[in-house]
Amino acid sequence: MSTFVTLGLGYAIRPIRGLVFGHLGDRIGRRAVLILSVLLMSAGTTALGLLPGYAQIGAMAPVLLVLCRLVQGFSAGGESTGSGIFLIEHAPSDRRGLYASVTPATNNIGTMVGVLVGMAVTATTTPEQLASWGWRMPFLTAAPLALAGLYLRLGVEESPVFAAVRAEGDVASAPLVQESKLAKKSMLVMFAWATTYTVTSASWLRFSCRT
Repeated sequence: MSTFVTLGLGYAIRPIRGLVFGHLGDRIGRRAVLILSVLLMSAGTTALGLLPGYAQIGAMAPVLLVLCRLVQGFSAGGESTGSGIFLIEHAPSDRRGLYASVTPATNNIGTMVGVLVGMAVTATTTPEQLASWGWRMPFLTAAPLALAGLYLRLGVEESPVFAAVRAEGDVASAPLVQESKLAKKSMLVMFAWATTYTVTSASWLRFSCRT
């Protein structure tokens, strides 16, 4: 149960991260949010691989573990939502659905790669090695991957839609408040749909993997 609670905290923070990264994306730009999200995700993941165990620092070990998980969950908001918006705003008007589908499709690829890495680490280490240091190795790969991701994101241009809005000086000071007045019903419908989908898919995936 403690494992599932720790995992669930990363999902519980998603509404907050959506508000924060949505606001930042509408204020400072989509590209900046994507750069920030990859830095936060890599920091939280790398820190997991470096955490001392319970034998070294006692109860602070699970506390730090939860904090790292919260950083991961928080940064994923800028990653998943931000990348989708970025792709849509770069897409031709008749290909937006196709471009938007890239983000959820590649999320599944990431999950598959994670499973394969876990299997590889388990197969190449003894139970004692896995419990001692083997489990840390996948988390530590976040550091070089972050450098690659940062290099790629620094090389892309800002979303043309946001660039045009910024050039016109039409960036809203309170984007969420403005949009809630214009599209409140649509926002509530999408929030309900996203919550239902996330809870259902995450529960099925975690419990099916456990069994």
